[in-house]
Amino acid sequence: MKEKDIMMYTYHPVDDKAKVLTLAASMDENGWVGSSIVKWGEMHLLTGCHRYNAASKFLGWSDSDIPMIDLEELFVEDGKDFAALHEAHGFCTIDEDYEFVGLVHELSEEIRAKYGIEVE
Repeated sequence: MKEKDIMMYTYHPVDDKAKVLTLAASMDENGWVGSSIVKWGEMHLLTGCHRYNAASKFLGWSDSDIPMIDLEELFVEDGKDFAALHEAHGFCTIDEDYEFVGLVHELSEEIRAKYGIEVE
């Protein structure tokens, strides 16, 4: 497997290279398994950081090859107004961990579980 540069910023560090290599081997053999990765905008990954690294860095998949869904689409799927809730949370950004967690608490437990969003 060949390493290449990462194209998106991950919400948390990807520091378990063994996990990434195991995922890459599994994806190489079985393709993508599991839910789509949740992203916010064009540059930030909220879930699936290890899976993204495995697919993009080691398997050479492009972003269009990796199943992703935007955070705003999760709110639509949940029947909620992302823009209004984002405003109510002070237009939080990916860098403001506390505010981000507050925003995703607005999603139903079903949606968070479906897409692997863990909140404290």
